[in-house]
Amino acid sequence: KDELYYIVVTSTEYSDESFVLRVDDADGFQQASIAHDECADAHNIQLDHLDGDGPHSYSDAISLSTMAATHDDQNSMCHTLHDQTIGGVWISIQGNGTIVEIRVDAEDIFGFAPISKEVDTKQAKFVVYEGACEHLRCVHSNTQVSNDAGDLSSFVTFLAERGTDYFVLIYNRMFETKISTISYDYQSQPWHCGSDAAEMIAFIGVGDSVMSAFGPTNTNAMSTDPCSNMSMPIGSWFSFVGTGDRIRASSASKGTNFDARIKIFEAGDDQVGSPDGCLQLKCLPRTVYHTDDSFQTSTVSVGHGVADWTTKDGQLYHIFVHGAERDDVAGNAMKDGNDASQNNPFGVFELSISKLSPQDECIGAGEITRDEVENLVTADLVGPNADIDTDWKAFPAVWYKVTGTGNLMFVSTCDPNDGFSHVLLHTHISVLTGSCSQLEVIDANDNYCDHRSQVAWDTVQDEEYFVLVRYTGTLATELLASIKYEQVVEVLSDCTETLGPMATIDREWRTATVPAVAESSVIVPTCNSDGVESGGLWFKTIGTGLTMSASTHGYGTRFNSSVAIFRGSDCKDLQCVDDTVPSWNPAFIRYDGSMELESFDLVGRDVVWHGSLTWQSELGEAYFVYVYKTSTAMAAEEEDGEVNGETEVSPMFQINETVSIRASPTSPNGLCQNAKFATDGDRFVGSTKTALKESVAICNPPNLAVDVFDFARAPGLWYHVDLSNDENGIPAPADIQVRVCDLVFREVLATVFHGDDCNDLTCIDTWVATNGGCASIPLTRDGVSSSHYWIMVYGWPRFAEFELTVMAVDGS
Repeated sequence: KDELYYIVVTSTEYSDESFVLRVDDADGFQQASIAHDECADAHNIQLDHLDGDGPHSYSDAISLSTMAATHDDQNSMCHTLHDQTIGGVWISIQGNGTIVEIRVDAEDIFGFAPISKEVDTKQAKFVVYEGACEHLRCVHSNTQVSNDAGDLSSFVTFLAERGTDYFVLIYNRMFETKISTISYDYQSQPWHCGSDAAEMIAFIGVGDSVMSAFGPTNTNAMSTDPCSNMSMPIGSWFSFVGTGDRIRASSASKGTNFDARIKIFEAGDDQVGSPDGCLQLKCLPRTVYHTDDSFQTSTVSVGHGVADWTTKDGQLYHIFVHGAERDDVAGNAMKDGNDASQNNPFGVFELSISKLSPQDECIGAGEITRDEVENLVTADLVGPNADIDTDWKAFPAVWYKVTGTGNLMFVSTCDPNDGFSHVLLHTHISVLTGSCSQLEVIDANDNYCDHRSQVAWDTVQDEEYFVLVRYTGTLATELLASIKYEQVVEVLSDCTETLGPMATIDREWRTATVPAVAESSVIVPTCNSDGVESGGLWFKTIGTGLTMSASTHGYGTRFNSSVAIFRGSDCKDLQCVDDTVPSWNPAFIRYDGSMELESFDLVGRDVVWHGSLTWQSELGEAYFVYVYKTSTAMAAEEEDGEVNGETEVSPMFQINETVSIRASPTSPNGLCQNAKFATDGDRFVGSTKTALKESVAICNPPNLAVDVFDFARAPGLWYHVDLSNDENGIPAPADIQVRVCDLVFREVLATVFHGDDCNDLTCIDTWVATNGGCASIPLTRDGVSSSHYWIMVYGWPRFAEFELTVMAVDGS
């Protein structure tokens, strides 16, 4: 009493993480938390059986707390990984012959939701017993974690036999537990496939999902597995009639409480006159067996069984679901496989049947059209492909095909327009030649761009090639990558076109290669004191009448580069375009050769700087775009975060060297030098979808909003406020408030600088508007060295749709 205590709050992830600290007297919690602390005082939940299909909720959620619960010695008999110093609460249930799911949503004692389902101390754990409190027998010790996004609940499922008393211990670290119970009707299936079980085996069809269970007291009439010649484990049998489609049988469900495996058999000739056809089961050598770890427990990492196979129309198949572990060769006392229980009496599972995409196999390969983007097939419609032996053979794979043109072409999942996707999805591409029955790998890649893939190869005219794309496809559909193929553009190092016609570029990214190198007789004009010399690559583009930008900031540009723009009737009459604005963006080449367009770390990475040039184009006018190499000193980072634009030309391009290039309309105020003037009463509605990323360091950014150089990861728009005079020379108010509002329920950021011009910026602060809200930014003349303010508005994680309003502060 009266002693002074110090409380230190630390963060394990982010230094600027927000938190709430509350200190209360624990006596009230302690007295209120004693209830149901022992088995004899278990809270009883009534299960009143109802007829019907599907889940039925039998109890309202109840709230219990483990705040002051004492530890329970009974846990040791289930061989759990439970820390027995942690207390739990007890509930009791009398079985009604259904599968029971007990679900817990854990909250801390003050009502704050758990941070993450991966935090072990914030998950509820379960131990299920049967019998009486004086003599409990272990049934199940398992915690299943929901796979649904944003759902932090944990649960346990088990078969509650009619009339049997069950006691469930639920424990965690000092948290409120909201307990709800769901009961599922289930379909009892035969445990052996034989002629005496013909009328018992249930048929299951595409789109069906069945809850079932089996236990160690059952036998299997089949002593030998036709596929492995090993003894058959205990399990449940189902029948399926082929449809001619690619089919998946899966136990990957939160209704499955053990490490399940699935086998598929084709019924033999004995099916004539014998409805189940179990006497002559045939193995399916083309069946792909794999595991799905989408539903894991918090005690042991496991994977549920998945089997994919191509069915014959009208053919009878038998599906066998069994556990991954058993105690002996005879299959007695089968273990759960999901935990360390010595005798889990019933394995509960949910079996579902679905139709896969034809592109799951080589024979169903989809055609890729040049320059067209094909979205990858979602992960639940394709399976792994074990025939092409790589380290990626356990991942979902989808097949494509292209026809050779006699030129160099490439297939790619890279997308320079999506600089954030590399943290979400990895891909692997294999390019193959031959027939589906006899394929030969030409080349493969998994690390060309932000851990995505690109393969280029010389093609033979009219020859068919197969493309196999594997990916870590456990994400939402909208986050999956796309694939495209494109013939590589051959570009000229000689503007006179003596090597062939000059390549035309537009808003689509192009990967260009140099087929030959020739000394150019053209004298390249020097514009804006850039020191441009010969030795670069030439392209053409057509003006749109809008502000345009020619950029090399793509995955094919693996050197320091700059861009120049010229107009003229031909290469002999090149003229500089006035008022061009150069800029550079960093790219990072990893030790494994993969390029990242942004990074949070320089370790194991080389930095190259990609050049861009912005200009006001004339509608229909032809422009010459000149891309040239610069020395590593071209874009050295200054201490103030600005980019040094002085250039020094490197030697000419080499044969087969590549460059990424495009010329597209862009927002006029996408660069600081083109900032829109804003004064009292102005209102702007903006979108950064066509803006540029400018390499200027921002201050006080939110987490992940900047790269390793503190440059904004997303493109932005610039606004200029002058507190000395407005654009007409009229004195401006002494104090201005700029309000930035998010229009699309994302996150809009506004970084404010002051300085006399864009080459002399000092960052002040960053404001954030989220979820349709606004941020108010005060600007004043008092105490600052310059009356000029520069505001860059950008989005996170990608684009921003916003409204910017400028208003005087008059004290009212």
